[in-house]
Amino acid sequence: MFMFMFIEPLPRSSVLHNEVVTADVNWLLTSVAQGSAAMIAIVGGLLVSRYVGLHTEQEAAGRRVVELDARAKDAEQRIASAQDELAEFEADVVLHDTRVLEALLGGPISVDEALARAGLAREGFDQTIFAGRITVVAAELSKAVRSMRGLIGEADSYPRWATFWAEHLELPVADAFVWEWAYETTCTSIVTRRTEAADTYARQVLLPKLLERQQIMATVRPNADVIHHGRLREQLHTATADSAALRAEASLARETLDASRQPSAVSRQPSAVSRQPEGFSLALQVLSVLAITGVAFPVVVMAFEVTSLTWGMRATVVVAFFASVGLLLRFLFAYASFLRAGGRRRLPRTVLGLLWRERHDPGGA
Repeated sequence: MFMFMFIEPLPRSSVLHNEVVTADVNWLLTSVAQGSAAMIAIVGGLLVSRYVGLHTEQEAAGRRVVELDARAKDAEQRIASAQDELAEFEADVVLHDTRVLEALLGGPISVDEALARAGLAREGFDQTIFAGRITVVAAELSKAVRSMRGLIGEADSYPRWATFWAEHLELPVADAFVWEWAYETTCTSIVTRRTEAADTYARQVLLPKLLERQQIMATVRPNADVIHHGRLREQLHTATADSAALRAEASLARETLDASRQPSAVSRQPSAVSRQPEGFSLALQVLSVLAITGVAFPVVVMAFEVTSLTWGMRATVVVAFFASVGLLLRFLFAYASFLRAGGRRRLPRTVLGLLWRERHDPGGA
């Protein structure tokens, strides 16, 4: 009702005058509405573009964090696997010592006894893995010795282990060194008994060859162990370095993601999570004011087919339009200053804060 107090009815005596005034009023209201709508579309489009861009960045950062966490977890698993493999290999090196294998012929022994026979200290060995490997190697050795006793007898010659294994592929060989040692030991034991029985051929021909083969096996094996040990340590070092690099990269990506979701350091609620750009709410308020004064009001007036406006009403429409434009420009300048300051300055919380400086509470600093 208040709005129509400014509306001056046009006398019906002059149709021509009525058409001219009506055209003049519609031109004014239409121009204001179109101009306001255009500014809302432009600024609103920029806001939506910024919001979508930020959301896309957050989604990409989130996927990056998930990917890096998965890769870091895989690297941790590779580290654990490499550590176990290295510990098992180091235990096997000790257990493949001929002095330890001779003790294992009677069954599993303690970790301390195995290390003592090899002349090593307890430090540097995983006791749990070592004990497990003792059980495995002892069982493998027992199986190998039983198999050899049923396959090897007195003969004029004994082929090398590789040849013998190729002729008996049905053997359940899991640890080739243990089986080779069992084979050579069994052959030597048979030849030794023949030597004790005054077998000249066994003493002069067979026994020296077998002892030479055992000596070669004891010499070649450590060299291969050193190479394999170095390869395992390099594998562990690589996995550790990869894990450290991935953890650092994942931490940086997580910090970037958190920074994009958190308000700036000068925000009044630093603990609140925000997924929208700083100043987005204020921009919506400014656009709402522009929509009400520049679009809604002229459209409502035109909807009632008002044919005449007083000069005061016209001035009100024009002033409201330019005031809204000024408010929009004020927001753009304030936001530009905010960006130029790197987010160290504050944006007003409401539209009224654009008109005069807000009084900030001490706790909001």
